[in-house]
Amino acid sequence: MDKQTIKQHLATISQEEVTNVDLMPEIQKQLTKRHSATRQLFFQAGRVAAVLVVILMMSAVGYAVVWQLSDVIMTIPQDLLTPINQEQEIDGLTVNLEWAYADAHRIAVSWGAVYNRDEVQGGNMLGATLATADGTEIPSEFGGGGRGGGSNSPNYQTARTYSTLNFDARALENIADTQTLDLVLTVRYGALPNATSGSGGGGGGGGESSEDALTPVPMPTVAPQDIPERIFTYEFSVPVLPARQGTVTDDTLVIDDTSISIRDVQVTPSMTIFTICSDAFADEWMPTILLDTNVPESAHVNDALARTMPDGERLYAGGIMPMSADSEGCAEAFAAAPFTSDTGTMTIYVDGLIRRYEVIDEEAIQADIAYFATQGFTVSYEEIAPPVIDAGENVAVVPITRDNDLRLMLITIDEHPDTITTGEARNYISQRALVDRIVGEWAFEVTVE
Repeated sequence: MDKQTIKQHLATISQEEVTNVDLMPEIQKQLTKRHSATRQLFFQAGRVAAVLVVILMMSAVGYAVVWQLSDVIMTIPQDLLTPINQEQEIDGLTVNLEWAYADAHRIAVSWGAVYNRDEVQGGNMLGATLATADGTEIPSEFGGGGRGGGSNSPNYQTARTYSTLNFDARALENIADTQTLDLVLTVRYGALPNATSGSGGGGGGGGESSEDALTPVPMPTVAPQDIPERIFTYEFSVPVLPARQGTVTDDTLVIDDTSISIRDVQVTPSMTIFTICSDAFADEWMPTILLDTNVPESAHVNDALARTMPDGERLYAGGIMPMSADSEGCAEAFAAAPFTSDTGTMTIYVDGLIRRYEVIDEEAIQADIAYFATQGFTVSYEEIAPPVIDAGENVAVVPITRDNDLRLMLITIDEHPDTITTGEARNYISQRALVDRIVGEWAFEVTVE
């Protein structure tokens, strides 16, 4: 079984209920490990709290971690999608390839499936591969993650699932000179171990929707061998939007003896990719990256994914990919920030450097309180044992470890800037709490031709 299929299996599993399994020992073990800079890099998207949540998920489903980037990468403007609408039906399961998108950085495809649960065992989406017409397979991007939908509820006859997968266009030779891609998508549906009737699935999500619900019916458990495997194949073409070069006005900036450089900026309508370098990376400092594309938010495949800052400004979060041992203090950075104008400017912010504390002590908490005060927040901290049922709208919950035990830090937001909502304040605190930090704002102006 290839790595991409394994990731897609894990993603589907991660969406389903897991019963009679005590994950707490493994969760605690994972949280107490010191993760190397290479592991930490993958999660940096200005979401410190999400790092810990992802580690929790790793304990249960391994490499399904990469799918948690799906919220970061689904910023394709709706008006740039290519409608495909190819529908196939096999043994009562109908799958429609709805649309495709391609630029020089990534390719995305989206499909929906529907079946009558009273008559058909739909199974799970086991895997999907994308290849060029001449047979060159295209690797998945960020694990292939994308949107998914459904509720996994077994109580209605009509079941609907939908999935979107992303693939790495840069793996294709001469993609920069390609105007149109002829592609073949293969999607497999079938049974996972311990699958039950109606346990829908799909890359980057999956499940079932009661949108067209009929009369509730009882759904018995179905053995995996009773769910047939179905293979759907689609041939289609999609235009490729080119990447444009961005020119950085001042590519090296120094604040308080910390130097950061940005180069090789490449911009497509769905994603900006660039190289970021700093000697601080050797000491496990990681950049918090934000982009201002100077383009009004528009309709995307998902809702606009810009982050609201304390001053009310909306910026797009970025991250960096794992560095190798010979990276020499440089990493490939990405931000799923829409940029659809012919020419224009964007600003790439490094909104400080962060790294994980070895121990969360009173000094660390006081440093957090002081930092957030400079941003207009008044916060207080309380450490408790899990779980938390309902912490409240103004409380951020951040997992930590204490003496090898999983603990939760409840951060109550007593005051926040009036330029943001309580929910936005909670998200901001969750993303930035309980990390060591170098404070600063390295702002790189980029002109896109």
